[in-house]
Amino acid sequence: DLKAVFAMEADRYGGDCRLSDVHYALLNPLKGSQMAVGLAGEVDGAPSLPTLLAVAAEHLDLAAGDEGTADPRLQELLGQGGGGLLPDLLTAFFSAGLRAEEAFAALKAGEREELFAHIPLLLARFGKTRYLDGGDSLETEVHINTLRQAKRVDLAALFDAARTLTRLTDPAALQRIRSHSLDVLGGQVDGSLPPAFRGDFLLARHTEWGWILVGGKGANHYGGDAALIVDLGGDDTYVNNCGAPTFVSAYSIYDTEQGERRGSRKQIAPVGLIIDYGGDDRYIGNGVGAVGAAIGGIGLLVDLAGDDLYQGTELTQGAAFCGIGMLWDRRGRDVYAAQAGAQGAAFFGAGLLVDRGGEDFYSATLYSQAFGGTRGFGMLYDNSGDDRYVADRKVPSGYGTA
Repeated sequence: DLKAVFAMEADRYGGDCRLSDVHYALLNPLKGSQMAVGLAGEVDGAPSLPTLLAVAAEHLDLAAGDEGTADPRLQELLGQGGGGLLPDLLTAFFSAGLRAEEAFAALKAGEREELFAHIPLLLARFGKTRYLDGGDSLETEVHINTLRQAKRVDLAALFDAARTLTRLTDPAALQRIRSHSLDVLGGQVDGSLPPAFRGDFLLARHTEWGWILVGGKGANHYGGDAALIVDLGGDDTYVNNCGAPTFVSAYSIYDTEQGERRGSRKQIAPVGLIIDYGGDDRYIGNGVGAVGAAIGGIGLLVDLAGDDLYQGTELTQGAAFCGIGMLWDRRGRDVYAAQAGAQGAAFFGAGLLVDRGGEDFYSATLYSQAFGGTRGFGMLYDNSGDDRYVADRKVPSGYGTA
């Protein structure tokens, strides 16, 4: 009788965006612990980033995709980035970005800008009340439109793009990139490199997607957004998008004459990548959707060694909304500090935070540390070490207690 009641209740509400795992759990609530153990076993048996992506895609009910068609813009982008200098790296990077753009083909340019601008507003409302209609009627209309646009994004294409990019995390690929950078690069620095980037650079080129930088073994400061950064060592500071898609500044205003809420956020690069080979680094995100995160694309931050600090606000540290955000830290005693929707959290996509070892500290407020929102797969996988997790301190309990 109890199962029949659950089935009736599940059918009373629309099933749009409801994942098969969730539907099964709603109909069989006593199976929850078995589902959790099974999923944990799948993750623990998939040690590489590409295989973890495959687990995420399966549980988002996505079939295995393809690489898409060859885009004629690839050769042009490779030429801007100096494709002969880092061929494997740049080919994977630009191919992933072009495939990520295809995921938004169903949206017009203006609709994409609206979607990207209004995602932070939707997250802010979700964090305050958990209900879309917590504000005035105009705000609610904007949120409903944001979700309608999000449902038109092709998640399978995003996963295809992410698979292309994560091939760079293969140990052999990482070794080739490092060796090529040390042996071939040097003196390839664009004279217009902004003063926000300071330190030793072996390569600096500006493309239509932003800066491509290769930093040397010294302590570098990355004070501006960049599409792609490879850093060969040193105690570096990143105060930028930190391995996330790049946007121009966003705004959202209330037009009293037209009676509408309007927003615009133009995307410069659909993909962001950082590979840092060593050093005690600091990654300071520049806003919503930074530090191995993604709004409307693919973000990947790879740190291979060092005791690092990751600091962000919302949608950060392996988090995404209409995208796939990944942060992979191979070793070190690390600190992850964030607010909401962080540390393995996603809506309409996947957010993966993978820490392979070390005594780490995780701090966030809510909707974090393995959180799956609507059509989202969030995963925090810490392989080893004596770690501490805090999810508290800012937001009152949902039960009305402090």
